Amino acid sequence: MLVVAAGLAIWLLRADGSNSPGDAADTRAAATAAPAAGQRPPRAPTRGCQQRIEGGEAQTTNPRRDLAFGPLSLGGLRASYLDRVRRVRAGTLDGVVPLKSIARLDAGRRATMVVPRGQREWLLLAWEFPSEGGTSAIRLAACRHLPLLAEQRDECGWAPMLACRSASTRFSGGVWIDFDRAPRDGACAAVHVWVERQPGPLRKRLFDPSPGTCRGVPL
Repeated sequence: MLVVAAGLAIWLLRADGSNSPGDAADTRAAATAAPAAGQRPPRAPTRGCQQRIEGGEAQTTNPRRDLAFGPLSLGGLRASYLDRVRRVRAGTLDGVVPLKSIARLDAGRRATMVVPRGQREWLLLAWEFPSEGGTSAIRLAACRHLPLLAEQRDECGWAPMLACRSASTRFSGGVWIDFDRAPRDGACAAVHVWVERQPGPLRKRLFDPSPGTCRGVPL
């Protein structure tokens, strides 16, 4: 199991970035596959509206840069991974390494992210608030887009209240990779996303690996 320093966790939650879509071949297959009967997302800690981040203009999903799961998108992961793996290979980083990402979730929506069982010894999620070293599952609950100022104040809880006036909510976080344990330098890292009121999960690789890199690695 991963052991993560609290100082690194605080750094991770303050970062921002961008990302590109995951591996096309297995993403298409997983996104269209019928879920098994009776499947449900696991229980997970929830990060809600008042644990959001604010700042600047609300951003929309860029399909060329962000990894999208319906109403949820993750930015920055591929760029962060490429930088970290280069440094790991150069010998300037090792062990457990943080990769930053901003999650953007459409207003009023809920989504649960889950690390596949076979990857939990070296991959954890860090969108939990406050971060306690990562988790194998996290549920995000976006702010509702409400018309009245009093409703926005109740929902958002603290100013500014951009998330309660716009189409999405942003959450700071990312993932932890233990490069000492991760096979193939962690290139085949994946996440399963359950979107509330939709059959699922959607399954995608996080870092857009080159074709053939993850052949034989379950998604």
